[in-house]
Amino acid sequence: GIDFTGLIYNPHMYTFMTASAALQDNSIPGWMVVQPSDPGSLHFSGDPASEAKPVSDVTVNGYRADGYDFYQIVKNVPVGYYDVFLRTRTATGKTGVSADGTPDKYMYVQVGDGERIIAPFQEGSSWAGYPTVIKNVLVKDGEIRIGAVENALSLKGTTIDPETGEEVQPTETTWDTNTFVDDARIFFVAPAEDVDYSKLTVATPGDVNEDGKVDISDIVAIINQIAGTATYANADVNTDNKVDISDIVAVINIIAAQ
Repeated sequence: GIDFTGLIYNPHMYTFMTASAALQDNSIPGWMVVQPSDPGSLHFSGDPASEAKPVSDVTVNGYRADGYDFYQIVKNVPVGYYDVFLRTRTATGKTGVSADGTPDKYMYVQVGDGERIIAPFQEGSSWAGYPTVIKNVLVKDGEIRIGAVENALSLKGTTIDPETGEEVQPTETTWDTNTFVDDARIFFVAPAEDVDYSKLTVATPGDVNEDGKVDISDIVAIINQIAGTATYANADVNTDNKVDISDIVAVINIIAAQ
């Protein structure tokens, strides 16, 4: 496939955090996190940023996590089929399932309002995790949500002893999940069958109101979206999954470079 990982903001999980505190939205820039408690139990593994190393490459780490949804909405994705990768890991024999058979730890891909396509975390002892993939995801509307979920069901249901194969009731010991998430990647693998690619157009970065040029009117459009009086599909100019003053700055820089 063709590597489109550049569409993902911060795919290798760099952070500016100087201590491994509980993760919040954009603690790992570009990535959002939902947790049932505040502060949550999701942290990072690796050396924190410092004056000598202001940006650090880390791994997202849920040690006995009480649950999380760690995700990014990737935008401006061309129409087509994609293979999506994350590096994941959970300890062998520490995986639970819900009543419908859904694993309690899984990576997922969601297109629009569709159902999540999931793949269970890989089991093993590697600190770095293992490649986990969801293949042939069809994207048509330009956006795809990539994430990882820990539902903490291992604490609530039985687990399987990997040596005996017998069910084990959960305890603080058996629930030592220690999950890892890192290195998101996305590859274009095939065109969509019913799309005439010769008729597709590409949005100009900074052209928020889609009038074919980047100027002061695009800054006004972003201000209107921040104020809640309008909505534009291209307002997140710097693709950090939020619309704020940094997008205004991004448009100003584009205008200055023209």
